[in-house]
Amino acid sequence: METDEKMVGHQPAVIDTILPPSSTDVGDVDDAWKFLDKHRHENVDESIDIRAMTATYVATAVWEIPTVYLIQRSPVAKYMAANAILWGISTACGTAAHNYQTLLVTRIFLGIFEATINPSLILICGRWYTKPEQAPRLSFWLLGLGVGQIVGGAISYGFQMVPSNAVTTLEGWRIMFILLGLVTVVFGALTFRLMPDNPMEAPWLTDREKVALLKRISVNQTGVEDKKVKMSEMWEASRDPQVWLLWLSVILVSNNPLRHDRLGN
Repeated sequence: METDEKMVGHQPAVIDTILPPSSTDVGDVDDAWKFLDKHRHENVDESIDIRAMTATYVATAVWEIPTVYLIQRSPVAKYMAANAILWGISTACGTAAHNYQTLLVTRIFLGIFEATINPSLILICGRWYTKPEQAPRLSFWLLGLGVGQIVGGAISYGFQMVPSNAVTTLEGWRIMFILLGLVTVVFGALTFRLMPDNPMEAPWLTDREKVALLKRISVNQTGVEDKKVKMSEMWEASRDPQVWLLWLSVILVSNNPLRHDRLGN
């Protein structure tokens, strides 16, 4: 007990090793996360875990503009699927994290590959549905964020119960990263194989059905596919209050103290 109190009061070496190091010490992520979990209700710097999480959001924000340009110039479904595959690989590679630097690198790559998903889904949705039909479908996709938090919490709890023994030499969280990464890679590969980039490439539609679909979505006045980046459209988007409301909502969610508490705990 006395040892634990000293560790809490003086920022133990195991915690120092996953903070941005001022020396060449190499930390043990397993021991560090065990310590954080054990003392999460005590006077321990909760920003340790949040720093790595913040790196993901910073990477997403920085890469958002380049990836939107690449989406515009690439087959959107294939590009999104490729990023999903790379996201899964990055998740699985998180298993190899052994100190703050390696953990930070994997989180940065996760943010880069995740930046593609939302704009890709918005673009794909606009190619298939009219504007009134897009909102509920986008909402359904975004519902996955909440479902992921609920299901992910249960999955994480289950893997924390996995003991390390002669058969299972990896920590539970490392096994979880590998399995979830592989599942993401599989779904990304299926998306790459099965999802068409636009209605004209849909193998299950006849030519007559494709023409009917194009006529139906013509009310959007956005076309189906255009690989040119137009400054006039960017200027128009910058004056749209909905864009700024969306930006504000993301900022408020990212700075929600309840979210920070969850990350810290």
